[in-house]
Amino acid sequence: MDEIEIIQRLTDVDNRSKSNTHRLDRLEALTDSIHSLTQSVALMAQKQDATAEKLDELTADVKDLKAAPGEHWKTITKAALTAIVAAVIGYALAHVGL
Repeated sequence: MDEIEIIQRLTDVDNRSKSNTHRLDRLEALTDSIHSLTQSVALMAQKQDATAEKLDELTADVKDLKAAPGEHWKTITKAALTAIVAAVIGYALAHVGL
């Protein structure tokens, strides 16, 4: 190899080195972006889990609230039936003379 070939090869290697440096810089930026995205996705997953738990609690609360009027109605109906039965028994006992 003569001096001109060595210079040419050295220039080629230097150019390739600069090109590789630029490519590595772009890859580094891309890797940083992917790392940031990964952290964001992990945070979103945590928040989604917390939201799901809160939704489950809200669902249970709504079921309880929906059931409350039915329970009140049962209580009122039971009290009314008890009063009617007591009145009928009281009336019957009053006619019998007790």
